[in-house]
Amino acid sequence: MKLGDTVRIYPHGSPATVAQARVMIASKNGLSVVVDFEEPPPFYRPGAAGVFIHRITGRHTIVLMRREFHDAPWGSWEAAAGGDHYELEEDLQ
Repeated sequence: MKLGDTVRIYPHGSPATVAQARVMIASKNGLSVVVDFEEPPPFYRPGAAGVFIHRITGRHTIVLMRREFHDAPWGSWEAAAGGDHYELEEDLQ
């Protein structure tokens, strides 16, 4: 994943709530990413941790991180705030 890519994101185990987002920041080691949404994602709950409204752009944004295992990214993505787990897939449209 790289800056500007479109991705599909949904809470772990809930693919019915999938949303499209755009990569705004991606770490070189592949362990963290910031994505933002055109519209509030279907899994957004006001006041819940994880997804927040960016104070400059006004868009819904989420900061995600992954664990590392044997020098490679591993497991589902975890929200930096709140700890909810998400699946993140490259959108191949």
